[in-house]
Amino acid sequence: MQLLRVLLAAPFSFAWLCITNIRNTLYDLGVLKSTVFSVPVICVGNLSVGGTGKTPTINYLIAYLLSMGKKVAVISRGYGRETKGFFVVGEQSTAESVGDEPLLFFKRWAGKVVVAVGEKRVTAIKSIREKYPKLDVILMDDGFQHRAVRPTTSMLLTSFQNPFYRDFIMPSGSLREGRRWARRADIIVVTKSPEKMSQGKKDEMRAKIQTYAQVGTPIFFCSIQYGRPVSFGKEGEWNKRVFLITGIANPVPLLDYLKIEGIEVVTHWERADHFAYNDKEMEKIVEQYQKSHNCVILTTEKDYVKMGGPKFQHYLDSAPFFYIPVEFSFSKEKENFEAVIAEKVTKNLGKSV
Repeated sequence: MQLLRVLLAAPFSFAWLCITNIRNTLYDLGVLKSTVFSVPVICVGNLSVGGTGKTPTINYLIAYLLSMGKKVAVISRGYGRETKGFFVVGEQSTAESVGDEPLLFFKRWAGKVVVAVGEKRVTAIKSIREKYPKLDVILMDDGFQHRAVRPTTSMLLTSFQNPFYRDFIMPSGSLREGRRWARRADIIVVTKSPEKMSQGKKDEMRAKIQTYAQVGTPIFFCSIQYGRPVSFGKEGEWNKRVFLITGIANPVPLLDYLKIEGIEVVTHWERADHFAYNDKEMEKIVEQYQKSHNCVILTTEKDYVKMGGPKFQHYLDSAPFFYIPVEFSFSKEKENFEAVIAEKVTKNLGKSV
């Protein structure tokens, strides 16, 4: 089935590959302009469409940079929002006005970092620097293909389950641009790796990635760690029987984790990434919960920021809702990874915009 999909979509993939190659070449030649900023800008992105873990990676970077005493801002396009232009995320912001991921960053780091949205990243960075001139670092979410900004550091994420060197250009696969453009990355991180990954497997993957990356590009491996479920609905005790709701690109790692932990998934409602919840959907969720027995509703932190608003409070009051936080762990590579980040944020490209 996969082979048939690749063959049928091949002409469209070839056309998309040509378009993206031409665009990237024009940027490389300077025909299309990339703006450089004097403040360090770390871009976190991927070659593929979703599912590589940009959000937990940015959360990890925020935590580390704050521990260094840095003043941090996060800029995102705000995928799925109903607004346009530049906005700083605030207490009155909703997923509809700023997007789910920026709202997640704001809720988790409220008062500690500045979070803003803007589809034109050059304009957004200029605006946020005017409002907050003492910022030390700007993290640009999902900006690997946004070449109008030339970041100080480009961090490319690829998942262990679907590394970019095995993937194909859309629509045959999930790549937004060709594998060769991994050479723009200053750091490459293989996300969602097994905690007990052998050194031999790491060496094998590093060699395959290095085929496309610049010589000497540091390559790291990180794994997923889930936190304790957090209640945000009707008061109730945690239960190892769950009605699971996911609106993320790839729920497989979460399902694997729940299985390992002995948590029974009574029902799983899998929604599209960035799914927008409404009254009808919330009513269906509560109805399904009431048909189940001795279970709780479990969802992701990304879904929580969309479900947890005041407009859905009457649904939340009628059922025990929980969300499960997710973090990335670099295990034995933690010190080396953080040393590379520390070196990158001291860079100054010398041009003030």
